[in-house]
Amino acid sequence: MHRKREDVDPLRQASQWRIQAGILRRRASRPGATEEQRAAADERASWYERRAELVDESYPHTPIFPRELRTPVDRLDLVDDLRRAAADLVLFAQAVDDAEIIAFAEAVRRARGPVLAASHATTLRRHALAIAAELAETLGHIGGEVFEDYAIEIVEGDELDNPPAPDEPT
Repeated sequence: MHRKREDVDPLRQASQWRIQAGILRRRASRPGATEEQRAAADERASWYERRAELVDESYPHTPIFPRELRTPVDRLDLVDDLRRAAADLVLFAQAVDDAEIIAFAEAVRRARGPVLAASHATTLRRHALAIAAELAETLGHIGGEVFEDYAIEIVEGDELDNPPAPDEPT
């Protein structure tokens, strides 16, 4: 069963990705490497470098990697984050009432102009609640803070953080 690696220092991980990219680039420059081997090694090195750059740019926050830079674990973690956010939205939508939404919209209006007609507050809250509840349930939220676990199949010799092969769909 997969668990998020929250104990991993993102800057250390980015440094390891740069080291891996350097190793791949050195392999690509070895005498006797075919053009195809060079291209594949350069592509993988670039993948690691782009991930490291995104970590640096977003630090101290964890980046949301673009699809082409996600690992299988990144994909699972992102959907897990989505379902947890949907569950939080359910709790927030249940906790506020129409008057609070209208008061907030009025405060925003005073700051920058009209944003929400008072008549839409009830509809807005009901839609947010319905969509978030369905999404959270569909993605394995059972209720309260209970989430179904998720797992990923690991193929012998494969690493969860490996980039997809050049011809593998992302």
